[in-house]
Amino acid sequence: MLLAASVLLPALTFAGAAWKSYQDAMDHAADRAEKLAGIVHEHAQKVFETNEALLGRIDDVTHGLDAATIRADQQALHERLKAMSTGIAQIQAAWVLDDQGAPLVSNRFYPVPQGVSAAGRPYFQAHRRGDGGLFVTESMQGVLTAETFFNISRRRTGPDAGFSGVVSVSIAHSYFTDVYRRIAGAGQDVAVTMTRDDGMVVVRYPNPPQPGMRLTPDSAVMTAVRNGEFGRPIWVTSQLDGVQRLVSVQRIGTYPLHIAAGVTYGSILREWAGSLAIYGAVFLAAAAGLFATTWLALRQTVREQRATAQWAEEAERREAAEAALRQSQKLEAIGQLTGGVAHDFNNLLTVIVGNLGLIERRADNPDEVRGMAATALAAAARGERLTQHLLAFARRQALRPQVVDVNRLVSGLVPLVQRAVGERIAVDLRLAPDLAHCRIDPNQCETALLNLAVNARDAMPDGGRLTIATRNVRLDALAGGAAGELGPGDYVAVVVADTGAGIPPDILPHVFEPFFTTKDVGKGSGLGLSQIYGFARQSGGQAQIESAVGEGTTVTLLLPQTMERAAVSDASLFRSDPLAGKGEVVLVVDDDDDVRALAARSLRDLGYVVVTAPDGPSAVAILQGGQRIDALFSDVVMPNGMSGVALAREARRLRPEIGVLLTSGYTAQALAQEHGLEESHPLLPKPYRETELAAMIRDILPHPKPMDRKETAAPANVAPSLRILLVEDDALVRMVAAATLADLGHAVTEAGDGTEALHCLEGGESFDVLVTDLGLPGMDGLVLAKLVRERIPGIAVILATGYADRADDGLRGNGMECVSLAKPYGRAELERALAAALSCKRVRRSTAA
Repeated sequence: MLLAASVLLPALTFAGAAWKSYQDAMDHAADRAEKLAGIVHEHAQKVFETNEALLGRIDDVTHGLDAATIRADQQALHERLKAMSTGIAQIQAAWVLDDQGAPLVSNRFYPVPQGVSAAGRPYFQAHRRGDGGLFVTESMQGVLTAETFFNISRRRTGPDAGFSGVVSVSIAHSYFTDVYRRIAGAGQDVAVTMTRDDGMVVVRYPNPPQPGMRLTPDSAVMTAVRNGEFGRPIWVTSQLDGVQRLVSVQRIGTYPLHIAAGVTYGSILREWAGSLAIYGAVFLAAAAGLFATTWLALRQTVREQRATAQWAEEAERREAAEAALRQSQKLEAIGQLTGGVAHDFNNLLTVIVGNLGLIERRADNPDEVRGMAATALAAAARGERLTQHLLAFARRQALRPQVVDVNRLVSGLVPLVQRAVGERIAVDLRLAPDLAHCRIDPNQCETALLNLAVNARDAMPDGGRLTIATRNVRLDALAGGAAGELGPGDYVAVVVADTGAGIPPDILPHVFEPFFTTKDVGKGSGLGLSQIYGFARQSGGQAQIESAVGEGTTVTLLLPQTMERAAVSDASLFRSDPLAGKGEVVLVVDDDDDVRALAARSLRDLGYVVVTAPDGPSAVAILQGGQRIDALFSDVVMPNGMSGVALAREARRLRPEIGVLLTSGYTAQALAQEHGLEESHPLLPKPYRETELAAMIRDILPHPKPMDRKETAAPANVAPSLRILLVEDDALVRMVAAATLADLGHAVTEAGDGTEALHCLEGGESFDVLVTDLGLPGMDGLVLAKLVRERIPGIAVILATGYADRADDGLRGNGMECVSLAKPYGRAELERALAAALSCKRVRRSTAA
């Protein structure tokens, strides 16, 4: 009996330990299934939320666009969809389909393949029937590729609330397979299945789903979904492969999807068997058993930590993609706000400038009225500077660069800075004596420095010290990168430092953003620092800011050096008289009452008969009547369903001979994109002056006098001193320039392009000076100048341009020795250009002699 007991007691002890080990294995498997389900559930929910947000963005981009418009703009939309989906790893392709299932645009294919249709797909048919919300398909295989994927789609609704197509995002099955493989490790004991509420399988791991694979309603998983038994582990025998597993089921957010994840019963038994082996080893050798137990536990912990780290890495990548999407939306909103402010401000400037023109022409008391006009024009100039700040941040302002001695500019600005900051703030200059010169716009540089001085004043309400310093700086490749993508080279540093309150670290990264301000309402527009940043970048430099709370702020402008030396120059204004009307009838259309009244009053004073309308439909009613209308002058952006472009087309249809002139505060490029503005539609930008309105109205009236090429004679009492060939494709600019040159006493021959200019030389005519625009249609102005020089070797050449990057073409003209003339220019600028050109001509003659 003792022998039996010696055998039975250890056997009973081992059996009890084995049963306890089995229960522990089951508990551990249940805990593992719950954790695994939680991880894959959170991952799936984030993926679907990200893709739903992407569907919304794509729908917003294409909202209101019909199929023809989307096809016409396919390349731009393709690039935009491609940019939106970049960084989102699970996206296989994004599609916009028309109401027949044909693809319109995709982020993956350009152009989209023809002859492919999704009309037979269940998700397309569901949206066509009017099923709302998102539709998640079962697992499918691509028509164009052999890739396995599933779709998330939503319905596109047209203007009449009818079905206009589908927006769809395809998610690669391989993306989920890779994620689950990283979570599960190298083993095959983990299984994950994502199914719809109707049992259709969407994603399956480790074995991919077959087309049409479905769980029946009486399956254990579907029964748990129907009964709402989520989270608690349950035993199931899979209908798909017959394997018994312990799984946890989770619903994915508010989507008609659920996910089941768990481990196989075989893997649990294997784990239990391992525990039994450990218990057996304990009975044989306690030390060996303890070592084996520790090693197994450590291996399991490392695997779980690795899976957790991989999930955290995936979450970080997803958050980075979402942050990029939010930043893109933020910048787009800023751009829309900037455009709207500039548009409204331009309307206000139109009223101010136009009324001032009327005051100057109707002056009963010259001294008093001119004083009022000067004050109002100064206010209008401030408004124009605000608009320039907007353009400065966008780097679209028209700079007039010239060689500037920065030390001289800063020294001359000190009295104005001292008045701006007040007596309680000391202004300290620290100017480098050997400072190099820069090619910049001096007016924009002065504005930037004054903005910095005013900001410093506001930061030092109790007084302090403002320091303005200059020095030469040389950047190597490493320092250039640290200075904001500046190339290596020599720069002039202009440093403005104050001893004020400083800027908190969380605010400092945003100070260069337009409309961002820390000042109280009404005390700052938020455009000062953005103007400084735009000026520095457009000048080829950089703006940097450093600040510490309680110590002050330092702003550094890095501007590229030039080997040229600054010269003193003056400026004067040129003004031409308006062209009077001869009783023609002009229809003025504008939804702004003040702008419409101003335009009507200006045209009446010019000698026109004026009829007004507040919108497009009212104007069409007038055009359909029998009243005489010679010209249409209309704003582009108007309410009541008809823009100025649509009105112009309807006016040309009703009255083919009518002259059309459009006006707007938006740029021509923006109007072409949003309203279909065509190049054949003349556009008068707001704000405009009466002289500009008069000249363009005269130019678009029916049967105008030929202006393509004519002789503009000098005044009778002035003998012509030079024979000038003027080449300019803009009729208004050509007319004003010809009038100015004639007023200076010169004989002018006009041409609209390079071909016409060369025709002028075929008759044996000779000229002293060629004045040509660089951006001519068909033939570049520099090419024309070389051809003219071949025929008339001694002719002086003046190259005019409004593009800052072509301002030095005359200096780089391969020995052409041309003079550059920056647009816009007036009488004084033309005189100086002529003098410089003739000086070059005399130098060439003396050298030849």
